[in-house]
Amino acid sequence: MPMSRPRTIASLRFFELHLHAEKMPAQNKELFERIWSGAASLEEWTAFVAGGAARPIADNAFAIHTGYLFGNVSAIRTGEGLVLFDAGSRETAAQTLAALRRLDDSPVYTVIYTHGHIDHIWGARLLDEEARARGWLQPRIIAHRNVLRHFQRYDETHGLNSTVMGRQFNQPGYVFPSEHRRPDIIYDETFDIDVGAVKLRLSHGRGETDDATFVWWADKHILFNGDFVIWVFPNAGNPRKVQR
Repeated sequence: MPMSRPRTIASLRFFELHLHAEKMPAQNKELFERIWSGAASLEEWTAFVAGGAARPIADNAFAIHTGYLFGNVSAIRTGEGLVLFDAGSRETAAQTLAALRRLDDSPVYTVIYTHGHIDHIWGARLLDEEARARGWLQPRIIAHRNVLRHFQRYDETHGLNSTVMGRQFNQPGYVFPSEHRRPDIIYDETFDIDVGAVKLRLSHGRGETDDATFVWWADKHILFNGDFVIWVFPNAGNPRKVQR
């Protein structure tokens, strides 16, 4: 039977706010509409969410934004703790965690990597550190099998990635992140989880990367699409490095 049409899409970039603009205060909505139409720059959006800003997606679900350059995070409250979709980048993960804690102080039970890019997975180490400090169980992380292969390649080409990323973003001395937090559970095609009576289906697809996961929350008709939908054309790589 085909999947019913999503009521909303929760992107880990910027897109989902277009579908929830009616929930915003008038001033916020006006800024969003100007950005969406191209009348305002995305730098203005980054200034607007500086320090981390959370926006509702549905009851007990929200997205946390820290800017347009890096992957953002979505979250669901459950009876067993929080489910997070990605964990944030090295540059903004602390802001993401602070924004999360302003809304909910529950333990993070599960983290789902939508793919292995460093701006989506680096913040997992902060969640592990928090769990140890507060005496919680370490979050379990779920990802597609290819994430492990990508992490292995990142480790083997660490020096090259540091050089290439520094040139691409004009940051002399840039050091590519290392010691990527590996997933605890991997899957191949689909994987169903039930966390605190919240039932989610993870599915593999080839989008921006070949390790991508999108997640369907059937009870709420919400699709967490990761970077399958973003605000620019997908990152197809460049002659100096491989993205997929």
